[in-house]
Amino acid sequence: MADIAFRSLVMQRDKTIYAVIGNTKTTLAHSDEHQISTPSECLDGRWGLRRIEVTVLDDKTPMGMSLTEKENARLKVLLVLTDAEIEEAENSDLPPRLRLACHLIARSEDVRVSFTGTRGGSA
Repeated sequence: MADIAFRSLVMQRDKTIYAVIGNTKTTLAHSDEHQISTPSECLDGRWGLRRIEVTVLDDKTPMGMSLTEKENARLKVLLVLTDAEIEEAENSDLPPRLRLACHLIARSEDVRVSFTGTRGGSA
């Protein structure tokens, strides 16, 4: 089981949910399922408004958190990650700290997900 602690500017306090190991829901799907208010709308990463900063909270090596090709391309276009940060993530086989909520799938690691996107709508 993975703990996902959600944090955003529109929440009064963090909310932690438990993701079952093997579950392939994205972080965005978990936030919607648990009615966690997030700062913006998302359309499958098209706009990149539900950007998140991911902090691993335990000593486990992050698993299944690699960037998807679509996410990689979108984060480059948005100038959220530099080419050097993406190259470092690929070479070290570790995820970068900034991601898109509609692509991140937490596997067995405990993480804090801080929504950094534009303030606006809600889930």
